[in-house]
Amino acid sequence: MARVVLHIGTHKTATTAIQDFLARNREALARQGIVYPALGPQSGHHGLMFTWHDLLPPSYRLPGSDDIWETLSRQWADKNVTLLLSSEEFSRGYPSRVDMADLRRRLSAFEEVRVICVLRNQAALLQSVYQEVSRQHKVPPIESYVNRSLAAGHASGVFLSHAALYDFLLEGFAPEEILLLSYEQEVAAPEGIIGRLLTHASPAVDLAALGSLEQSSNASSPPAATLAAVRLAHPGIPEAWAFQTAAKVVQRVCGSEARTSLLHSREVVALHDAFAAENDALVARRRDVQPDFVLAPVALRPETITRDKLGAQFWMQLARELYAASLSRP
Repeated sequence: MARVVLHIGTHKTATTAIQDFLARNREALARQGIVYPALGPQSGHHGLMFTWHDLLPPSYRLPGSDDIWETLSRQWADKNVTLLLSSEEFSRGYPSRVDMADLRRRLSAFEEVRVICVLRNQAALLQSVYQEVSRQHKVPPIESYVNRSLAAGHASGVFLSHAALYDFLLEGFAPEEILLLSYEQEVAAPEGIIGRLLTHASPAVDLAALGSLEQSSNASSPPAATLAAVRLAHPGIPEAWAFQTAAKVVQRVCGSEARTSLLHSREVVALHDAFAAENDALVARRRDVQPDFVLAPVALRPETITRDKLGAQFWMQLARELYAASLSRP
């Protein structure tokens, strides 16, 4: 039976680590009947999105002029395999998005279709998106970013409302074709989020026959380091040395094992108030088709040092580090 599984993210749920692993283990997966095709130079299948919009980096565009969806169906829809496609860009909501009804139509040759979507609690998600965007683009101060994101319902195009994202998926897929997962639950599993994704995609997969399942790709700086680097560079884009210097100070002042956040504790409360009840309602909506589905609380871990708790010592140490660095420069 030909199956197609779409792993659609969401953003900042270890998608790059998953895609890198799948690409490295392409041959070993194929021996188990899981086809993870090589499409373009990236490990993820982001180029598939050009069927609907042109707002992604040109480097994602796939070579050739053939209809890639027709090609995939012709190659695999009559084979006894699981075709696994992965891109978080499937789940992007703004400023343009995939036509889900058209996407489902393009997969109609397959006997079974499954969409896997991993959801992260909105406080951690918004923070992680801000960190990612700040590495390559100018970003407003985090205070403004939080307010804008709450008002818009998305963070740099990434859905904050899990309910709105689910409604988006329902424009093309039936509820029983959709599998919603909690990032926090999946990443805490003994086999890790990569192993869990593979098990959901193909329950008979032999994980032991594959490489290490460690998650390591696209790691971010400590959130407090991102906060400091953005403050230093505003209104520009922080350079690598700013993140590195700030990370050194975070470790010195807060400790190497400390968890920090660029969010203020009041912002975490605001995100909880905006989405907690909606998340509960989404879990209830899924109960008939996915009775074990849960979502993590909209919160940070209790020991997390939020922006308002960083204290003067952190900023003083950062200033001293910057002054010492300036003396060593020509």
